[in-house]
Amino acid sequence: MKVKFGLKNVHVFPMTEQTDSETGAITMSYSSAIAIPGAVNLSLDVSEDTPEPFYADDGVYYVPAGASSGYTGNLEVALMPDEVKLALMTFIKDAAEVMIELKEATAKLFGMTFEIASDAKARKLVYYKCQFGRINLAASTNTSSKTPATDTAPLTVLPTSQLFDLGDGNAISVVSGYSTPDTDSTVYNNWHSAIHTPTAFLDSLTVAPDSQSDEVYEHLVSEIQSADVALSGNTFTGTLYYLPNGMAASGPLSGAGHFMAVKLSNLDQRTTSCLIGLDPSQGTGLVEIFGDPDMVGVFKIANTSQRLKVIQTGAGKERIQIFSLSGLTLEPAPPAEG
Repeated sequence: MKVKFGLKNVHVFPMTEQTDSETGAITMSYSSAIAIPGAVNLSLDVSEDTPEPFYADDGVYYVPAGASSGYTGNLEVALMPDEVKLALMTFIKDAAEVMIELKEATAKLFGMTFEIASDAKARKLVYYKCQFGRINLAASTNTSSKTPATDTAPLTVLPTSQLFDLGDGNAISVVSGYSTPDTDSTVYNNWHSAIHTPTAFLDSLTVAPDSQSDEVYEHLVSEIQSADVALSGNTFTGTLYYLPNGMAASGPLSGAGHFMAVKLSNLDQRTTSCLIGLDPSQGTGLVEIFGDPDMVGVFKIANTSQRLKVIQTGAGKERIQIFSLSGLTLEPAPPAEG
C-alpha cells in the first residue's frame, strides 16, 4: 500500500544510538533540526510483517494486524541542501570546498518532522528513525518548458531500536506519530524544534524499599529485610529475613515466612487510584494505597518468581508498572528443633 503526502516544513534531526553495556538497552538521541526547504512530495510504501491467519470453525477466524516494519519510498525536494548531504548522506567536503560523494559509506540515521500541506489545520507528523539512500538527480538543458528539476532521495523509515514505556507495562518500539486536534498546544507549536518523545498517559511513580527505621505492623523494617534491599532497574535485590511468627496474628501477613515493605512516592498529580500487590497473589490481591499518608505496602513473599505490580489510574487512563523479585535472596528457615 502506498502512502503519498503533499508536504511542507520538512525538518530532519541527525540521530545517534547508544547501547548500555550492562543491560543492552538502546537509547536514541537527536541533534538540532536541519530544515529542508522546497519539499515537493513524499511517497512511501508500507512494509508489513505478514501474520499467519488464525483458523477456527473450519475457516479463517481472523487475521492479526501486521507488525509494522516501517516504510520505504522517496522524498522529492527542489534542491537537497548541502548541509543535509554532509550530515546524513554519503558526502564530504574537501579542502577546496568541493562536495565529494564517497563510493563506500553508510548514510546516517535521523528523525524527521513535516506537515501535511492540504490539511485545514496542518497535521504534523514525525518519523523516529530514518535513513536516506543515494540521491537521484534530475538535470536538463533550458527549454521552453518551465518545469523545474528536482532532487529525489530514497527514504527508509524504520521501527525504533529504543523501546518506549507508554504506561501499560510494556516497552514498545515505535515508527511514527502525528498530531490530532487535541494535541497539547505546546507540543504542537514546537513540533519542528525537537523530536516528540512518546509520553506515558500517567507519569511513573517511584517505588523503593521502605526505610530501615520505619515501623510496620509493630515490626521495624530492619527486622524483615536487610539494608541491602534495593531496586535495580525493575528488579529488587537483597535479602529478606525469615520471620517464624509472621507479622500479624491473622490475615495474609500471618504465619512464618518472608516479608517485604516498599514505599511509593511521586505519584502523578492526576492519580485517583493506586493499587499495589503481588502477581501471583498470596491472598491479598491488589490493595488500594492511594490516600494512605505513608504510602507503604507490606507483602508476604512466597517465592522470588512473583512480581510486584502497581496500577495507577487517573484522567481516564491507566499506568501499570511491574517489578521482578528475582534478585531477592530468601533467608533459610532455621532447622526444626529435635
